[in-house]
Amino acid sequence: MMDRSVMVGRFIVLAVVAVPLMVGCTEPPSDSTVVSPSAEPTGAAHSASSSGSASSSGKYQQLRVIDDPCHDYCVEGGSVEVKHPRYGPMTVVSYWDKRSEGDGPPRGNAAYALYQNDKPIGYVEDTDKDLLWFGTRPAESPTSESWNVENGSNVDKYGNVYLSYSGGVTVLTPTDQGYNSYNSMPSGVNAYRNTDLHITPEGEPTLTVEKNGKKTLMHWDGNQFVPQQA
Repeated sequence: MMDRSVMVGRFIVLAVVAVPLMVGCTEPPSDSTVVSPSAEPTGAAHSASSSGSASSSGKYQQLRVIDDPCHDYCVEGGSVEVKHPRYGPMTVVSYWDKRSEGDGPPRGNAAYALYQNDKPIGYVEDTDKDLLWFGTRPAESPTSESWNVENGSNVDKYGNVYLSYSGGVTVLTPTDQGYNSYNSMPSGVNAYRNTDLHITPEGEPTLTVEKNGKKTLMHWDGNQFVPQQA
């Protein structure tokens, strides 16, 4: 195994590499933050295997530790405790990497890191879009998207993790390789811009996407967000 820093599309990805990124994925990966340390193949592209990597003692294997480039100088936008179906308890840490301060409001890049047992094991940074904010909750502004998380968590019942940026939502989906945004980072082709989030008390998510004055409700079909049928 080795640590590797790669550019995947517009994203800087730091991960522990033992097998190719997104084994079994049928579409180009956007960002994959963790790769399984074993060579076990998987056919799941958008969901993690239900069989975990815990040993008979119930302990999950500690993944290889990497550097978290944002830890010492980025603005932390909050963290989310999760339980990955394969790798166990983890923490998603969101960052706003402030880049410029001119006459207007400061802007920066979106980034997030994955921690296991308080140690960084994955990192992704979107270097292609300057933002006013990126974090676990919308910034307070007149143009902020609306979040109504009635389950009290950024995580829905499917394990998806939701992060907010100025005007949109990023969705991190658990996979056999860790978490992947499937191009929903702010500069991605599937970015949920001008989007509101609602999670019911039972953990069922709905995205309301506004485009050209028209609102579309999106629901999770077990694999991805799709338009809700009338």
